[in-house]
Amino acid sequence: MKSKTLETLLAHETGRHSEMVSRFQLLRDSNLLSKARGRNAEYLNVDEIVSGILSTVASKPGLAAMTAIGLRNLRPVGAQKDAFAGAATLAGALAAAISDEALCSTVSEVRLGDSTPDDRMATSAAIEYVANGEKRTTQYVPATAHSLFQRGKEREFDRRSLRPAIGQETFVTARFLARIARDLKDAEHFKAHHEDAAQERLWKASTTRIFPENFNLLHQGEEFLRGQNLEAIKASDDLLHHSEMVADSMDLIQYFAQQYHHRSGDQLVIQMLGIRLFNGAGTAMNNLLSGYYQSSVMLQRDLLEVSFLLDYLKSNPKLIAEWKACSESERNKKFGAFDIRKFLDDRDGFTGRKRAEHYKLLCNLGAHASYQGFQLLQPIPDGDIHCGPFFGETALKATISELAKISVGAATNFSVFFSSDSLTDLEVKLRVMEKQSLWFDRFFGKGFDRGQIDQMRALLARARAMKGAA
Repeated sequence: MKSKTLETLLAHETGRHSEMVSRFQLLRDSNLLSKARGRNAEYLNVDEIVSGILSTVASKPGLAAMTAIGLRNLRPVGAQKDAFAGAATLAGALAAAISDEALCSTVSEVRLGDSTPDDRMATSAAIEYVANGEKRTTQYVPATAHSLFQRGKEREFDRRSLRPAIGQETFVTARFLARIARDLKDAEHFKAHHEDAAQERLWKASTTRIFPENFNLLHQGEEFLRGQNLEAIKASDDLLHHSEMVADSMDLIQYFAQQYHHRSGDQLVIQMLGIRLFNGAGTAMNNLLSGYYQSSVMLQRDLLEVSFLLDYLKSNPKLIAEWKACSESERNKKFGAFDIRKFLDDRDGFTGRKRAEHYKLLCNLGAHASYQGFQLLQPIPDGDIHCGPFFGETALKATISELAKISVGAATNFSVFFSSDSLTDLEVKLRVMEKQSLWFDRFFGKGFDRGQIDQMRALLARARAMKGAA
């Protein structure tokens, strides 16, 4: 983790967007942070990250470094070996927590006291955690409180006795500490690869051509991020529903694109468009899992455009052959995206032009180079732009839910071109239709028309009965 990343994260969590730059500069002036900035900034070590977190406690930006120093040196009440992580200071305890994910998971909250009336020393702090199934609290006080550093003193001491009559307290949640621990682990992973790559410059002259190692390093990073995105999806019932909906839609498309015997040349053209949908949806999912969220949206725009085209051709089946045979200029004139969207809206009586808004949004965020699209390159909302893949919870939720919505529409617009001639055809369509209805009901409050599903079930029952009779 670099200083700007931490600075942006703390600004976002505390709401002090205009102050964090000056707070971090004071930390640099006090040698609590590396003085390198921008592209030349070094990765922060654990101790520097702790200083950055503690700098947020000061009520005034100008006291950030002084308050951080005071807090860092607070000592645990009682014997050191009984304190959280056995650390000698508050700084050591926090460093241990964000360095060890297992230890971090035991922390429920950190409370950091305000300054004394003369603003020279932070009063106290506390770490609440669970050890051996028991809730515990380690309290921290200034090093001058010698009488409190004896074993057993933690049981009788109340740190509120050191607080001024009127003051404030900053709390750090377990969720935030876990975020820092995870980001630190990620930074160490990428830092190691960057250092390995730097040992041998790949652009040096060589008579032997080799595949650039940086591509292998990039792939390793993508696989690492894929694991993170998968963990986030598995931890969220909503994201699992979206993932399943993308997979079910792709299954439906693949079945009718590959296993259904086309009845005409026009139907073969539709199957080819279905293959494009399947490949696009799969690549869009792989991109977002690997941390390329904007690239996923770029492909989603294409999926939406093909879905609209299929819907248009279903209303005008005689144009399929014309679409296949026309030149590029003719296709742009007769099958332009704008004209297709307008036709569909007019057909459905949609005056709000929601199709155009949807298409434009995906263009601005992914397909076209726009300033608005940079938000999908920010690991932290309103933070720095990241070069290469990254893990972003907000971007993951947005892109996977959007992909699910587009996949459902694309699969539906594709599958209507194929009649249910066999028992398997009916079973495949009904299974996906039922799942789509549940998905719509969960996320939009309204499922499919039950009559349509009941009709499909009745057809399937009759087909099974006929097969059994035969």
